[in-house]
Amino acid sequence: MTILPAVLAEIEELPLVSEHEEMTLLLKTQSPLSQNFAVQNQTVLRNCGPVHIQLDAQEDDMQMLCRASEYNSTHVILENRSSQTFTLVIREQVRSSSTIITDDWRGYHALAKEDYTHPHVNHSINFVHPVTRAHTQTIEPTWAVAKRQNKIRCRTRRSMLESYFYEFMWRLLQPGEDPFEKTLHEIAMYWPPE
Repeated sequence: MTILPAVLAEIEELPLVSEHEEMTLLLKTQSPLSQNFAVQNQTVLRNCGPVHIQLDAQEDDMQMLCRASEYNSTHVILENRSSQTFTLVIREQVRSSSTIITDDWRGYHALAKEDYTHPHVNHSINFVHPVTRAHTQTIEPTWAVAKRQNKIRCRTRRSMLESYFYEFMWRLLQPGEDPFEKTLHEIAMYWPPE
């Protein structure tokens, strides 16, 4: 199985209210996409930190939804690439009124019907939207590291993909620590001797 980073999305916080109102006014006068960008409250995520969404190209491939920050990282493997599945996972994982920045994949169009701000960028035209400055470039390094670490192993199994991503998330949250020592510490913490 190959997982290609074809469709990317990123959820970022909106500016503070006064700045936000200025930006809303500016966007309404300059862009037909502005109605997707203007929301009158700040973006707050359920677990704090930015949210990144990664969906991949092939229908039979698994996709990944990734929420990552320096404090928290969550990955959800999606077996189904439908807009309905994607929207359901977003509703479960992302606080309403958040800003979701995506590329122009048609599956994301359902977000316009939800309670999310949804600026998007058409990669066939540009990588950063010239008016909203929306882009999907921040997730790429995290996704590249996840793929690279998975490729390093010989004979990776599709059935074990979820456990590989759990290990990746665990290592991401334990930078600079000895994995063996940390594993022993966590085993003792969660399963103390009787």
